[in-house]
Amino acid sequence: MSVEQTRVIDAIGTDRADGTVVLTVSDHLAWDEAHFQILRDKVSTYLHFLESGEVYESYPSAVGRNFAISVVLLHRPCEKGFVFLQRIGAVVTSAGYAFRFGPLPSGYEGDSG
Repeated sequence: MSVEQTRVIDAIGTDRADGTVVLTVSDHLAWDEAHFQILRDKVSTYLHFLESGEVYESYPSAVGRNFAISVVLLHRPCEKGFVFLQRIGAVVTSAGYAFRFGPLPSGYEGDSG
C-alpha cells in the first residue's frame, strides 16, 4: 500500500506501549504540489474510516481504544510540508484522534547520520 492509493488504509495495528490503535500512512513521495493533495485525500479517507465506525468492522479489537493516525515519511518535509503536516494534525486532533509523523526507522532518505 502507499499514500497514492488514497482510498485504502495502508496499515493498522495496536501500539504495544499504550494500546492505541494506529492507522499508518506509508508516504514515499517527494515534496511537490501534487503530494499535498494526495496526502490530504489519504488522511481524509482515514478520518472517514474512523468516524464511520468501519474501523470496528475491519479491526474488532479497536473497540474501546484510542486512535492515532501516523504518517511515515521517506523524505524529510520541506518547510511548506512541515506546516502542512501541522495543519493536518490540527484537523485530526480536533476530531479526537492523535496525529504523528516522522521518518522511517532508518531515517529520512538522503539524510546523513
